Amino acid sequence: MTFLNTIMLLGLVAVAMPVVIHLLNRRRARVVEWGAMRFLLQAAASQTRNIRLQEMLLLLFRCGWLAMLAMALALPIAPSRSTISWWLVLPLVLAGAAGMGLAGGWNSGGRVRMMLACMSAGLILAGAGLGAYERWQQGKLWDVQAGAKDVAIVIDGSSSMTARVAEPPSGGGANNNFAKAVEEARCLLNACGKSDTAGIILGGPVGRRVTPGCISDRTELESCLNSLAPAGGTMDGGESLLAAADCLADGPNMVKEIVVITDGQRAGWDGAAADEAQGQAEKAGQPEDSLRRWRGLAGKIRERLAGRAGPDAAMPRIVLRLLPLAGSQNAEGRTFSNLAVDDLAIRGRPPGLDRPAEIAVTVANTGQTAFGKRDIIIYEDGREISRQAAGPLQPGASQTVVAEHAFARPGHVVLRAVLEGRDDLADDDSAWRVFEVASTLGVLIVDGRGVAGAAGQAAENLAVALAPGSGLDYSPAGPRQPASRSDDEKFLFHPEIVPAGQVEKISDLGRYNLVVLADVGSLPAAWAGRLEAFIRRGGGLWIVPGPAAEPGFYNGWTGATGLPVAPAELGARQVLAGNKEDNRPAVESLAEPALISAARCTGSDFHEMAASAIWRMKVNPADRAVSVPAALRSGLPLFAERRMGKGIVLMSALAADNSDSNLPRLKCFVPLVHELAMELCLPSRPQWNIRPGRTATIELPADAAGMAGVKSFAVVKLFAPPPAPGRAAGEELQIVREWPVPPERSERTVRAGFSQTREPGLYGFIVPRTGAGIASVSGGISDRRVRLGDSGGLMPFTVLGDTRESRMNGLVAGDFDAMARGGFEIAVVSSTGEALACLGGQVPGQVLWRQFLLAAAVCMFCELAMARFIASRRRLDRLGPVQLSGSPIDMAAFRGRARQMLSGGAIGGTLKRSEAKFGGGG
Repeated sequence: MTFLNTIMLLGLVAVAMPVVIHLLNRRRARVVEWGAMRFLLQAAASQTRNIRLQEMLLLLFRCGWLAMLAMALALPIAPSRSTISWWLVLPLVLAGAAGMGLAGGWNSGGRVRMMLACMSAGLILAGAGLGAYERWQQGKLWDVQAGAKDVAIVIDGSSSMTARVAEPPSGGGANNNFAKAVEEARCLLNACGKSDTAGIILGGPVGRRVTPGCISDRTELESCLNSLAPAGGTMDGGESLLAAADCLADGPNMVKEIVVITDGQRAGWDGAAADEAQGQAEKAGQPEDSLRRWRGLAGKIRERLAGRAGPDAAMPRIVLRLLPLAGSQNAEGRTFSNLAVDDLAIRGRPPGLDRPAEIAVTVANTGQTAFGKRDIIIYEDGREISRQAAGPLQPGASQTVVAEHAFARPGHVVLRAVLEGRDDLADDDSAWRVFEVASTLGVLIVDGRGVAGAAGQAAENLAVALAPGSGLDYSPAGPRQPASRSDDEKFLFHPEIVPAGQVEKISDLGRYNLVVLADVGSLPAAWAGRLEAFIRRGGGLWIVPGPAAEPGFYNGWTGATGLPVAPAELGARQVLAGNKEDNRPAVESLAEPALISAARCTGSDFHEMAASAIWRMKVNPADRAVSVPAALRSGLPLFAERRMGKGIVLMSALAADNSDSNLPRLKCFVPLVHELAMELCLPSRPQWNIRPGRTATIELPADAAGMAGVKSFAVVKLFAPPPAPGRAAGEELQIVREWPVPPERSERTVRAGFSQTREPGLYGFIVPRTGAGIASVSGGISDRRVRLGDSGGLMPFTVLGDTRESRMNGLVAGDFDAMARGGFEIAVVSSTGEALACLGGQVPGQVLWRQFLLAAAVCMFCELAMARFIASRRRLDRLGPVQLSGSPIDMAAFRGRARQMLSGGAIGGTLKRSEAKFGGGG
């Protein structure tokens, strides 16, 4: 227990006043011996103990209310993180004080009085020692700092902060944590001193400074608070603290603090999202990794403060204000009820026009109550294309529904999955995704055999797998390509087969997306140089060596930079004996998404592949541009891959004919070729669904009509309003925010990048079009609505949210310990009063002056009652009627007759004879 007004503890000296008065009154009484009173003294001896007990109780009450009043004026506080309960310290001190009072008022027994005094002194010293230890512990725990401060207030704007944690008040008001956090931030700003400065940061996937820095203008701070809106997604704790450090670096004061108002959602604080982005999801949550992250973050904060505030800048203390997490036991007893769209994806390869795509929507019950059936509506560019039913779902369960849909046009399509109905968290009831529907991808297959109509050759097998049933026409003198087909026979890939001896006739590789070398021995040097430049511009190359391949050519093939083109050196061609397990692929070794999708899908027979002949490939482990996406169980590489410029070179150890393996005869051959070809055709395709904080880019041809006049693109954030009567839901989108983005020009392209991807949602690049060309952006967008699916200049993309935000897993003590061991001074508070106390340079806790004032009033009442009780028992001035016989006797008349008898002679003589007879005396 500590005190805010310690000087008032001097009032405890007043406790001694009743004891001193009692002792002085004892010394003023004078004993007069009177023989006739010995009978009265004997009668009163039995009441001595009761009288002494009454006097002691009276003394205790008088001392008690004075002590309680003095302690109430000292403003005692029971710290929130108390190591020693005040219920232990206070009774010790009060018992010691009461014992001292009893020792002072003890009438007899010097030894008993001494023992009582020693015990009381021991109790007082024990209480004082525990109080001093508690004060030292609190100073160490809270690191109380006084003086002017720079305060950065981080308001958690994640999706979980918008969840309902209480029923709406009848008179209106907030029923979610975000509104409560804004109100609490307003209280903290009002509690700041005149010399304090403050800044506001909106916590989200990327922390955003709402104020330019730490300012003292309360009007501007109030305006910033009023304009705040949730960011959505998951608050990245590290990014938000870095934004707060940047805000504090410009502050004028030496003392700096960061106040984070959050619901304590563990997602975003444990670093799992960062680890997953780096391919280390399996390490997320391990103690050593958590400690490493916090130490690295503390180092970055120190660097930023030292770089701008000077080398003497101290590490800011973090006050973590935890609001009740939705679904937790502290959330006012409510039961969290929520369904979430966990994922929206297209299964298999990227969609094309050749076949229906499978759209998979995963729904998870992240709440604490069961759900029945709920409809999931899927929209394409704002038009409903499917309605599926999901459920019933128990808490913690998930379900994936699949809808088939054939896309009618190539280009960008915006898919949206929406859950019908309401729950406690509306932010995760829908999900946006942008996909690129490919039209036709050109594939040039260079045939090293060149034998017309030879079935089972590598070129023939690959062409049929890329365009099944296309009816290839073969011409030895020129390319073979699919014959004309009806409009309903659409294929994503358009393969052309050219004999290796005719490749020099193909001078323009720009109309192809992929080149396949099927059992090609070697290439002319000039054409090999053009092929290397084609790869660097973003094309794909697939080397499928067969018996005719020349290792010397591929091992010596280098590009303009002198680096090898092939990802591996070809060694000896080895014929494998028998159908051994070592000749089968190690499915667990697959590292390429295309291979994983084709080999691990339901019904795949990829594991049944058996190699009979193989090229031994040697990969340079020091070359970071090379990887081995698949291997045989013997450890020999099955595929090797090299990243070169914007393109990819893939080399396989097996030929694609029927002699090296049984792969062309397996069911997995066609999807495997499709997946690999798609990966190679579009190696550098833009990512239209990105994580927060990543840069979204577009790249347009520099020779496009009107591009020379484009001075600035525009990036907009879009919002789907509720459906109006008679109109499809989401058909038109509203623009809620706009950013200008200047383009970067090169000889071939015009490129634009947008890095302010802080908030999840649907965005779009807008290149305004006028007439047949593209016009420059001269200002803002006048029309605040956009229609999806138009052929105009909208190029949509999404910033993804984090579905962990719907799980409502709170921070635990181990997370706070990791922060402390990582170099942070952290104080966790659970109430507004504690946060205000920390901000005001005080130890947070419960102020107990009301309790002590009530105790003083109780002691005063008991003292008055005891005094009246004692007075009533000792009033001797009034005598009631004395009953000597059956009838009452008048005492006045009795006294008169007694005087007459005493004054008469007869009575006097009788008394003298009685004295002589019994010896007189007395």
